[in-house]
Parts: sequence; structure tokens; C-alpha cells
Amino acid sequence: EYIQKIFNIKYEIPKPSENDFFNYTRKKVLEKFEPFTDTAKIENMLITIDTKSEKMLLSIIPTYRVLKSSFDEAYVFVKYLHGHYEESWRDYISPEFILVLNILKSMSMNDYIYLVTDGNLISELEEIGKDDSAGRKNVEESTCAVLRILKTNIFLGRIESYLSVYKNYAIHDYNVNYKKYTSYTSDPRLIDEDLSRLHIESDRTRFLVDLITHIYHDKNNQQIILKKIVDLMVQLESNLDEDAVFEAMALTRENARTLVTEENKGVLAGLLDDKELGFSFLNVIFDNRRLPYLGRLIEHSVVLYLFEHYLKNGHCAEIDPEELDHKFRLLFLRNSTLSNIDLYQKEDDRQDDEKREESRFSDDIRKAILKHCLKSQKPTVVRLLLESMPFEYAVKFFTDNGCQLSDLLDDGAEYTLQIETENGTHIYKPHTAKEIKELLNDPKL
Repeated sequence: EYIQKIFNIKYEIPKPSENDFFNYTRKKVLEKFEPFTDTAKIENMLITIDTKSEKMLLSIIPTYRVLKSSFDEAYVFVKYLHGHYEESWRDYISPEFILVLNILKSMSMNDYIYLVTDGNLISELEEIGKDDSAGRKNVEESTCAVLRILKTNIFLGRIESYLSVYKNYAIHDYNVNYKKYTSYTSDPRLIDEDLSRLHIESDRTRFLVDLITHIYHDKNNQQIILKKIVDLMVQLESNLDEDAVFEAMALTRENARTLVTEENKGVLAGLLDDKELGFSFLNVIFDNRRLPYLGRLIEHSVVLYLFEHYLKNGHCAEIDPEELDHKFRLLFLRNSTLSNIDLYQKEDDRQDDEKREESRFSDDIRKAILKHCLKSQKPTVVRLLLESMPFEYAVKFFTDNGCQLSDLLDDGAEYTLQIETENGTHIYKPHTAKEIKELLNDPKL
């Protein structure tokens, strides 16, 4: 009869009290951690109260099973780190952080996958506390409470580097911990020393990416360290995965912030003094298709400034015409604004300020190419600009910028024009220079 009652769920086992949990944790669990770390910090975190739910972490943990499995997994990780790296492991990751992530995993695997595996932990932590009145939509409320406690106990600037160690289950020479980073801010030359010890391209790349994650959270030293990274990029161009470093500058791993800002543009311009390195950087900051967050994070004025800086260095004249055509077309393809045909409408038809801003940006990029490259690369520039816009708009563009298109055409060349059809769509159609001049004489144009 007793067994039948259990199966019929006529009796519920009461949830253990906070005191039960705390006694169990002290007597059965924390003593295992004592050889490896200061258990007082773990205790303090367990009794930290979430400001919104007014529950301590021990109260949020639902069952003994969750508590035990969380500590067991954390213990295995801590013991492994201590065995491989002795006392130094605590400079790279904290046991409280390891424990919290394992609590999240035991409480909700779906939330854990979203936060840790899919890389949304930092962005969620940044949003937590800003406006939690309606609750977070991406994770459960109990997970939100744990995240608020994590944010209370561990400085956000350290969590990203902790996360790298946690996900890789290892500490590498390329990892930059808070202690190392602090020494770099005191003496940036130490960055050169540590980088010189790394002989594999992927390790040097990871070192700089790890370093970049720290400066996102350090406004006071951001430009100093960023300048050092820019100088190193120029020196080590052939010994780095430059795109990986540039993407770290353009976007945090969680796509929440960028270093390509008005404040930093003068420092970043140093990358553009080098012809190849500079274009690789432009390739990344123009790319709002593969990296869609860029369109919301990097201001058009900053992209334009950096692009013009590259052109002013005279790189257009140094690049083979076919290669230059390929490079600029690639930039246009990577950027949805530059390749958006809907922008080329009459001013009165544009519906909102955002569209006007995109149209101005598109014009300004083309004006920069015309201004800085026409003299040295006339055939390439005329073809690029003529073919990258609807024909009727291209004619207006050249006229507005003091150029007569008929005078710029190469008589022996053929151009692929975007011609508007009767129903308002555009088709691509090849035209000779002679045919284009006949179109220019059409009074309907």
C-alpha cells in the first residue's frame, strides 16, 4: 500500500530547507574542495541573495540531486586543473564560476546550451538587471536569478576569459588572465615578451584575441593596449590569422559591442597604412552580411573615415587594376547597404531616416573612390561605379560630382548596366561605350 501511494503521488517529498542544503554542503561537499581552493568564497556565493527574487543561491537550487551533481562535476574540473597547473590555475578561472555553470547545467540543460555552448552568456549577463520587470525571454526565471548572483560575485570583465578556460577544459600559454592583463596595462612591452614565446600561428592569434576580450571591459586602458595590438598586427602580418583578430576587434564573441568606434578610429587607422593588412581589416568591418551585428554597432561615419584613410594612403595606385576591381566589388557584396538597389529611388520615395542614412553612406563610399582613385585607376573606377548602381542613378551620381560620364568611358570597353524595365525592376544588360553615349543623349533620361 505504501509503494502504491508513492507511485500514485499521494505524498510529496518536501523540498529541503536552506539550512538542510547548507549543512549538507559543509559536511559532505566543501571539505573535498579544501585542498584546492578557499571554500569561504564558495560559501559566500551560496548564501548570496538575488535582489529580485530575494532568494539565496541555495534556495534557488531545487533538489539534492542538482546540488550534488553540480558539486561533483565542479570538483572533477577543479581537481584536474590543480593536478595539471598546481596553484596557478586560480589565476585563470575561479572555482565559484565553475560551480555556477555546473549548477545551471544541472538545473536546465536547454539554458546551459543557450548560454555556454551557443555563446550567449556575456550578452545575457550584460542585459540582466537593466530591465527585468517582464523577465528574460531566452532563459527561465530561475536561471536569471543564478545569473544575477554570478554577476554580483564575479567581475564581468573576467568572465569571458574564464569562459575560454572552462570551454576548452585547459589553460594554455596563449590565455591572458587578469593578473597578466594588469601587468600589461602597467608595461605594454610585456605583451611583446609573452607573444615572442608563442611560435605557432594559432597560439599567437588566440593570445591577441584573448587580450582583446579584456580591453572591452577596460575603458581607461583600451586605447593604449589597442594601439599596441595594432602595432603588433603590422609587425606579425604573415604570422597571424588576421581575420580572427579583426573580427574580435569588430565584435565581441557575444556580438554585443565593438572596438571600431569614434573614440578608437584614430588608433585603428594605423592598420590601414599597410596595403594588404588594411584591406583585410576593411573586409571585416564592411561585412554586415556574415556578421549582421556590425550594421547596428559600427557607425557609418567611422567606416567612412577608415575607408578614406586607406584610400588617402595612395593604395589604389599600387594595386593591379583587376585586383582593385575585385577588392572593391567584394566590399560592395559584403555590405548589404552598398549592394541594396532599393536605396536608388527618388528622394521623395524614401520612407524613413534610416533609409536616408544608408543612402548617404552608400553615396559617400562611392564619392571617396571617385575622389581618391579616379586619377590613378580611371578605367577600373568608372566601370566599378557605373556597374554598381542603376544606370539612371549612376548618370546623376557622376554629374553631381562634377564628371561627364561620356568623357570617362573607354571607347573599346563594354559595360554591364542595370537598366530599369517598364515594371520598375532592373535587369543587367551589356552595352558598348557608343551605346551608352546614345543613351546619355536620350531626353527621357
